[in-house]
Amino acid sequence: MFQGFKPVFDENSKILILGSFPSVKSRENGFYYGNPQNRFWKMLATIFNEKTAITIDEKIAFLKKHKIALYDIVSESNLKGSADITLEKSAFTLADISALLPPFTCVEKILCNGKTSFHLLIGKKQIKDSEKFYFDLLNKKTTSIDCLETINKNSNLENRTGLDYKFNKAKEINYINSNSKKISIFCLSSTSSANPRFSISEWAKHIKDID
Repeated sequence: MFQGFKPVFDENSKILILGSFPSVKSRENGFYYGNPQNRFWKMLATIFNEKTAITIDEKIAFLKKHKIALYDIVSESNLKGSADITLEKSAFTLADISALLPPFTCVEKILCNGKTSFHLLIGKKQIKDSEKFYFDLLNKKTTSIDCLETINKNSNLENRTGLDYKFNKAKEINYINSNSKKISIFCLSSTSSANPRFSISEWAKHIKDID
């Protein structure tokens, strides 16, 4: 099994960017988004009008300066290549992101870098009731996350009609955690160079509105 990278965060982090799993190039280079063709680091530099971070130390300092936490939803996998579609068919373990959320940090948003991380995070098609989110492993093993209340912005919890459908189609999910902190989860366009639908304006919108 290949191991993912340790999360980058501190108590001041306000945004958590969540990828899927390191690519072959990233594993070779020893850090997130290590493939020079990936748009991730250049995108962040453009958004903040700064030079692109090159070394691992520069990248970590950049993230902490802008109160960004970085992690992957999969902590280990036997993935041979880099494609998310291959990851979904591999054996893997989901990461525990609880330490990256309030009260340990100030995270208000989780920005998922592509559909795979979003679907694994929210547990696509796996709302079991109106009180909890579930992280759904593709082998159908399900682990509950305590004290998370769903507040799908398109649905009323008192009226469950159509909730599952809207949840599965959603690109934004909101919930209140056990510390009464609202956290919004967004599915954003993948920064992979292979994604023709990448939108830097979409990313900038969600990153720049955090104080």
